[in-house]
Amino acid sequence: MNGNPKPGSATRTGSIALQSSNLEAAAAGTPVITSYESGVVEDWETCGGLRVHPDEESILAGLQQAQAWSFAERSSRGKTLRALVESRYSWQQVGQQWAAIYQRLSGGSEHV
Repeated sequence: MNGNPKPGSATRTGSIALQSSNLEAAAAGTPVITSYESGVVEDWETCGGLRVHPDEESILAGLQQAQAWSFAERSSRGKTLRALVESRYSWQQVGQQWAAIYQRLSGGSEHV
């Protein structure tokens, strides 16, 4: 997560990402619309993202909601969502979780 968007990515225009790589787009500071079934954390929406059900009516409602966001709101949502990804899904955070799991499986302490 170095903050540099890929050429031609949605972040260059301040757009909204509707794609399967939720964490990658969020890490780039792009507000992300994803489905409830994607497995992202419960507070995805309070942290700048938007979740919809995978049906036409719900997707349309989500797109209409996101379309009404001002550029400033999209930018703010993207920054907040990026902070969520950095705090919960960074290699450092996930690595610590995996280390704790391996420690418990090896019969060691529950805390690393």
